[in-house]
Amino acid sequence: MNYYKLGDTIRACFGTADDTGAAADADAPPTAVALEQGTPLAYAPVVTNEAVGLYEVACVASTANGFEAGKEYTVYVVATVGGITGRGGLMSFSITATNVDDVPTVGEINTELVSEHGDGYWNASEVPSAALVAATVWASIIESGYDAAEILRLLSAIAVGDATGMEGPDVEYFGLDGVTTRVTGTITDETRDATIVDLED
Repeated sequence: MNYYKLGDTIRACFGTADDTGAAADADAPPTAVALEQGTPLAYAPVVTNEAVGLYEVACVASTANGFEAGKEYTVYVVATVGGITGRGGLMSFSITATNVDDVPTVGEINTELVSEHGDGYWNASEVPSAALVAATVWASIIESGYDAAEILRLLSAIAVGDATGMEGPDVEYFGLDGVTTRVTGTITDETRDATIVDLED
């Protein structure tokens, strides 16, 4: 299914031939019929003879011609060659209220913001880089004064880092380098008392 914006002109071509298969014009100008979800419209798309046995159909999908956004349409043609009349589907499409051309660019958004809020408002040229955003998130305090990077080192040490004294009472958890002591603690009577030692990179 193709999608077009309300008001667009949709074009397609079809050919006619005689009983030998050679290109030949229709006995009379062919006609085109537009259907709105199976119901014929009063509007008839324009059919133009472009060359011998070649016709173009131009369908103007406007409100004035009975088209509506959100509806599906089909166009078929009727032509008579050598006294024999034939019909064939030519195009099917759906009509939308907007399309990608209506999406504002960054420059247009910036112009609108400056227009509404003045030159001191956010400017598209000042959008922070992905690296800056990542660094800011990485340095954000998560809990009890520890930032995201420190919390990740802590979790890594406890989850997958080397450890000693797991049977208690004295436990020591190491960083992923296997050398840096991240956490020490004691385990007694099913109670763990942990102390954070070093969460620096």
